[in-house]
Parts: sequence; C-alpha cells; structure tokens
Amino acid sequence: MRGLSAGFNISLDKRKLKKTNPALDYLGYLGLLIEDDDLRPTQLTDVYINAADKIICMNMEEHLTMMRKTFPEQVKKSTYWHFADEFEKTPWRTLTLIQKEVDHLMAGLEVLA
Repeated sequence: MRGLSAGFNISLDKRKLKKTNPALDYLGYLGLLIEDDDLRPTQLTDVYINAADKIICMNMEEHLTMMRKTFPEQVKKSTYWHFADEFEKTPWRTLTLIQKEVDHLMAGLEVLA
C-alpha cells in the first residue's frame, strides 16, 4: 500500500520548506522515514487523482470546494476529514489526532482485505 500527499495550490518557494520541524520529528518517532525528495510539495493532478483507490481530503471546509471546482467527478468518491491548518496547535497534538484517523482507516482496509 502506498500513499501520496499532494496539494491543490502548491507554491514551490523553497524558503518555506524546512529540513527539520516538529512534525517531521514526530513522524520519525512513529518510525516513518521521510526522504529529502519527499519534502518537496506535490501538485495534485488528474494523473494522481485518477490513479487513486482512495482520496482523503484533510480539511472538508476548504477542500470540498476545491474538489467541486477542480475534480467534480471525484467529489463523492472522496473522504473528507476535519483537520484545518491549525498553526496554533502543536504538531504533536494535530498529528496524534490524524494518527487516530489513519489507524481507523487502516483497520477498515484490513477488514476488506
């Protein structure tokens, strides 16, 4: 199983990319190794979205509108979570909540297998 993180409006401003940050530290703590190439933002395209078996949009409030505009045929096929870019929360807190959603998703996929 593979996953890809992609965004709707990606800026390639490399000054915004940080080599080390608390979110990456937390992912390392979970045993997820992030390669330098994986730090580059990926623009969501028809190729990615049509190849996906499952589409998860992290922020329903923001991303449902973008999906309707950009990929209307994929709106009903997508799952929408409720994680806004909450910079006031620590990455540890936000990633812990996201991990619960991912664990729930993985449990559902194991049942189907």
